[in-house]
Amino acid sequence: MVVDLAFNKLSKDAGVILVIGILFAMISSSRLFVSIDKTLTIIYRLHERSFLRQYLMAIALLLAFIIIFILMLVAGSVPSALMNTVRGDAARFGLFIAGILMSLSISFGLFQMIYRLTPNKKMSLKKTWCGALIAAIILELFIILFPLYVRKFM
Repeated sequence: MVVDLAFNKLSKDAGVILVIGILFAMISSSRLFVSIDKTLTIIYRLHERSFLRQYLMAIALLLAFIIIFILMLVAGSVPSALMNTVRGDAARFGLFIAGILMSLSISFGLFQMIYRLTPNKKMSLKKTWCGALIAAIILELFIILFPLYVRKFM
């Protein structure tokens, strides 16, 4: 009886609980970008943003990160899905390389966005492209090698 009462109450309040959960997830996830902002503020010796501006920037970057990360995963998996429709090893290898390059370019855009928009200073492409490229390559290596690690060692 008590369990049924609690279950019915939770069922009625599920929408409110979902909204609260999403808000807490966004706030806690945005802490990553707040931490990146604080780190880059120290590195570049800049003035820190106000609390509200810092969190607004972090939430905007979080939403952009979610969209770009989904695009990156789709770009990397579409060529894999097309492997069965293509004949020949050279074409399959070409699809594999195309998937990696598409995912690499999207992840480069992601890191470029983070490195240019996060600091409280106008950053040029000239100053950020190298770091964004290195970070994108490392991320792509992780995406490629992590399944091998899981298969062999877990």
